[in-house]
Amino acid sequence: MPDYTKHLKLIKPHQDEYYNVDEFNRNADLVDAALKAEENARSEADEKLAKDIAVLAERAGSAHIEEITVPKSSWAKLKEEEVEIFGYPWEVNISIEAAKANQYPVVALHRSAIETTAAAEICPTAEVLDGAVRLWAKRAPSADMPATVALLAKSAVSGSVAGNENYDLPVATKERLGGVRIGSGIGVTGDGTISASVGENDLATDDELRTMLDEIFNKLEEVILCMER
Repeated sequence: MPDYTKHLKLIKPHQDEYYNVDEFNRNADLVDAALKAEENARSEADEKLAKDIAVLAERAGSAHIEEITVPKSSWAKLKEEEVEIFGYPWEVNISIEAAKANQYPVVALHRSAIETTAAAEICPTAEVLDGAVRLWAKRAPSADMPATVALLAKSAVSGSVAGNENYDLPVATKERLGGVRIGSGIGVTGDGTISASVGENDLATDDELRTMLDEIFNKLEEVILCMER
């Protein structure tokens, strides 16, 4: 009986067994199917990432998108006390002239850099500085890594209109979140607390309440009489 590989279950004939072409072809089909599945998964991931960046860029209006290269020679090791707090001993600053510290970064490393990224365990978060974007890693990358970076106004990501003239707050509807105006009878405090104010003219008097109750009970009595007949 032959042995099998751990993951794809490829057939591993023993030295004393006859060579079987069918078993070789089966192994080849399994390897081919696995490689194709990995290729499809990577393509789907790339497409989703591109769509996510496009959506964020559309919301941001004036987003800055730039192709960059993360050079392997520019990584620097952090001090031991910084590593203990953060957990990533290596960092790099990539110069981007348009970068501002009040922006939100989306860094997408290209598919050709996947092996280098995985081996270095690149931190999934990034930081924007004035004139640069900072990345971290658990190990110094062994090669340059091409990437796409999108720098978005934080107001566009959070949904605020402050600092982003290109963002229009939509009107709220039953199906969509959005902005509303404060109308009459509604108050709002400085911290955003909304309350309804009711005047004396908006409340029913005791006489009006008795009249309404009498009408209700009279109708109920008529219904009961009809049912007894």
